Amino acid sequence: MKDKRIAVIGSGSTGIQMIKPLTDICKKVYSFQRTPQWIVPIPNRKYTEFGKKMQQIFPFLSKTYYYSVRFLMERVMGVGVIRDGWSRRNIARLCQWNLNSVKDYDLRKRLTPNYTPMCKRLVMSSEFYPAIQKPNAELVTEEIDRVEAGGIVTKDGQLHEVDIIALATGYHAAEHMLPMTMAVENGLTLTEAWKDGPRGYRTVSMPGFPNFFMVMGPNSPVGNISLTSIAETQSAHILKFIEMWSKGQFNELAPREEATERFNQDLIENMKDTVWLTGCASWYLDKSGVPVSWPWTADKFRDDLKDPRLEEYIVS
Repeated sequence: MKDKRIAVIGSGSTGIQMIKPLTDICKKVYSFQRTPQWIVPIPNRKYTEFGKKMQQIFPFLSKTYYYSVRFLMERVMGVGVIRDGWSRRNIARLCQWNLNSVKDYDLRKRLTPNYTPMCKRLVMSSEFYPAIQKPNAELVTEEIDRVEAGGIVTKDGQLHEVDIIALATGYHAAEHMLPMTMAVENGLTLTEAWKDGPRGYRTVSMPGFPNFFMVMGPNSPVGNISLTSIAETQSAHILKFIEMWSKGQFNELAPREEATERFNQDLIENMKDTVWLTGCASWYLDKSGVPVSWPWTADKFRDDLKDPRLEEYIVS
């Protein structure tokens, strides 16, 4: 890509984090933006060999760093996601402070979102705003009309000449395993079970699908807890079922429909104060406008998955 002209289509986390390293080596970088994003400044420091060696010698340093980051993620940002208050306001101020580093008024205006920070997935970068102000970088907000041999033509008729196009256009986050096919013998298919949208029991299982468990299933707290921590909690919970099965404590089991319905109704009732319902369109919302994430704290998530609740399962 050295000395090439490149277009990055998409302004989410991936698209924005690509801009700085590309401007370091490319002749020209176009950032095609459909929707401006709030960006919270996060240092992208390098881990030194000395630092890594010290963490190997003194493991408590690694644990201290891990739990410090987890505290900030869950007790500051995570709290701001699920309810209004000091956390949400301070994150908004931090995002605005970061945006104010853009000196050109017109550019800053085009980069300014019209929704509450964290309503869409919050982008993290301290490098995007300095990079997009470089002479070899350009923000394009005009809608794309077509791609042709010479580059990308926008609706205003302008041709943006490029050698490479990088697509950072996202994915269907709320579809989970779909379009993967799955069926129970003489029973439901996944498509039938989710015809009205993905739905599960405590993020890890589904009624009608015995001995089936998920990591990152429906309503996993992807907006307010680290994905690594979510997966660790869910995996530990699932392993408890596997251990019980290996000891012959059950042959098969699946969550009860009424327990699943009760869990999902509780989710919906607790969504009203979350930032996802403050007035923006995002992949956090299903086709009915209901957020598909977790409306509670990280502590409640871990507590909910601490022990299997066999009374809420059909066991045989």
